[in-house]
Amino acid sequence: MKLIKQHDAFLKDVVNLRAAHLSQLEDRVAAVSRFIDRVDHPIGKHFNELIPQGSYAQRTIINPVGDRDELDADVLLDLDEVDGWVAADYVTELYKAFGSAVAVADGFLAPPKGAVPAGVRSHLSR
Repeated sequence: MKLIKQHDAFLKDVVNLRAAHLSQLEDRVAAVSRFIDRVDHPIGKHFNELIPQGSYAQRTIINPVGDRDELDADVLLDLDEVDGWVAADYVTELYKAFGSAVAVADGFLAPPKGAVPAGVRSHLSR
């Protein structure tokens, strides 16, 4: 017995991400992209784009089970290669850029140039 209609309805109504959640996700990814693009930090100078990956790229993200559950979406951060940087430098610099940012309702605000919170400094000095 094939239950194609029931299966399609189950995916549409229960599993697949609702349009409102997808719109919210896209708004948040756009805010992160704007932040990286505008930040006065080496990462911003080498930023190209955020590229959806996995279930986000395939539009197969599942709905959160509970009202307070988070979405799971992956993006690839496309950066130009930086002479003299090794893989760990990219992670460290990205961490510093975000670690000193302030989240606001419509995106991120970059901190004053050179500001790195103590928690970020202690993490980076390990």
